Amino acid sequence: MNYELTVNGLFYKRGEQFSVSKYEELVMSYKEITNKNDETPSERSFATLHSISRTTVRKVRDFVNGSLTSFHTPRRIQKYKEYGKYTLNEDAKTFLIYVYRQDPRSPLLQYQNMLFMYNGKRVSTSTICRFFKYSLLYKSSMRKTSIFPHLKYTMNNIIKLNKYINFISTINPYRLVFTDEKPLQGGEIFKAPVRRDPLTGETPTVTSTIKIKNKFNLMAAVKCSSANEHENIAYQIGKFKGNSFMFKEFVLNMVRTNFLQEGDILVCDNATIHTRQECRYLHDELWEYASVFVILLPAYHPELNPIELVFNVITQRLRHSNARYIDYVNKQDDKIIQVCCDILNNITTMEIKKMYQKCGYLHLL
Repeated sequence: MNYELTVNGLFYKRGEQFSVSKYEELVMSYKEITNKNDETPSERSFATLHSISRTTVRKVRDFVNGSLTSFHTPRRIQKYKEYGKYTLNEDAKTFLIYVYRQDPRSPLLQYQNMLFMYNGKRVSTSTICRFFKYSLLYKSSMRKTSIFPHLKYTMNNIIKLNKYINFISTINPYRLVFTDEKPLQGGEIFKAPVRRDPLTGETPTVTSTIKIKNKFNLMAAVKCSSANEHENIAYQIGKFKGNSFMFKEFVLNMVRTNFLQEGDILVCDNATIHTRQECRYLHDELWEYASVFVILLPAYHPELNPIELVFNVITQRLRHSNARYIDYVNKQDDKIIQVCCDILNNITTMEIKKMYQKCGYLHLL
């Protein structure tokens, strides 16, 4: 779910992410206010009352008036445009759809080669790309699939999420420090995205077949309280095991270097290495000896952690750097580590603030 802030600094969920029960609650409230005041409430007042967007208010109003039958907006069917009419006949188009259904991750060159083997015609990759994007019901662009299970939406996790939001909305975001760890996998640099189904508009879920051994581990923390460009990210990268012992050493090193200061709030997920084994009493020790309070994110909600956006920046910039051309056979590991360090050091304070804002923080700035 995506969470944003109202002008009053309150969290709200985007309208298309609401459950039907939440919409029914809003409809009842809208009708009660209308019957009580003998007039419909304004968009601004109703949005402020329930901490929702004006778009959601308009959906509720249209549903009450009878002009809206469903709260969920259907997928938009695009206007038909014919591409490849001189090179792609109906048989070739059907074959391209067949190849797509076999493997949605197929690159354009694979479509081109398999079509040539099928009918002996050589079609340009740009024609195939435009065919998938504009010639069918939906724009079939490449999409990244979701890997999080449906346990994210259980009642227990929703209750934890509400508690987290109610607490974090009262905290100055300058005191928030987010941390996590990430294995740097070759698959994330070379992994191909999945093309969306051009006939249904759905993004298929597939299992990656890339089995490149994890070479490095990265532990990082981010904050936005410092004006210095190089003091808002702390990290440790190398060939170490990402266990509770290394995480504890990383956190204690942040305390020793004053990256974590008195009054800061350290936010991390509830992974085992953060709460068990060597870190079993870490939360109590940080509070007692460093006055640093630790809170845990609700389960399956990485979108609330800005450090995940830092990891995304690393992945994207690694793909556009010379990391993919480094000789892995000759063990040029130092070059890969240096590339990652350069990327982390070049992340600016403005980029970090945008990451905080995208995750729903910076509401007091």
